[in-house]
Amino acid sequence: MSTEPPLLRIDSDNRNGGWQLPLLVAAAVGLAVLGGIFWLGPPAPPRAPAVPAVLPPLTPADQAYLSQIEITQLELSRWQNFLGQEVTYLDGIVTNHGPRRIVALELTIEFQD
Repeated sequence: MSTEPPLLRIDSDNRNGGWQLPLLVAAAVGLAVLGGIFWLGPPAPPRAPAVPAVLPPLTPADQAYLSQIEITQLELSRWQNFLGQEVTYLDGIVTNHGPRRIVALELTIEFQD
């Protein structure tokens, strides 16, 4: 008879339940990560500065920068809603070719025949 302990010992109690603990830990970690994502939410985009109700007059530096702003493809359109009211609007593309950020742009357009 040998007095040495066996090299491999299998507990009959642990045979069927060994996979449950890792599964529960993985589920708890997954729920914690999802909860953190929903609680924090997506990162907010950077906000533009507030536009004042009345824009200040242009400074000489602003007037020099006007050559960097391009307004193209102006198109006058008219639309009629289901009540028969007509709405006239002007479409166009404003492109900033300079390095400065434009927060607000006020245009005055005069139509002449």
